[in-house]
Amino acid sequence: MTTKTSNWDYRPYNGYPNWQVWNVSVWLSADEHFYHYIMSLIENHGLTIATEILSEELRGQSTPDGAPYSKAAIKYGLHALVD
Repeated sequence: MTTKTSNWDYRPYNGYPNWQVWNVSVWLSADEHFYHYIMSLIENHGLTIATEILSEELRGQSTPDGAPYSKAAIKYGLHALVD
């Protein structure tokens, strides 16, 4: 018997869909000052606009481990922070 899982349910990397998303999520909360900045963005603008702001601010940058700050990874990371 096999069970079907959706892509959202399949999270093989420490509960995340892949290494990049996990790594970006870790770095979004690694620095206390940056974490508080992110949380204020979410509180003042909501997740969608906070994602847009951070995506623009981090465009072309990567985490110290080399994971690109893609919009999708940032969005997933922000959702992980508030869930």
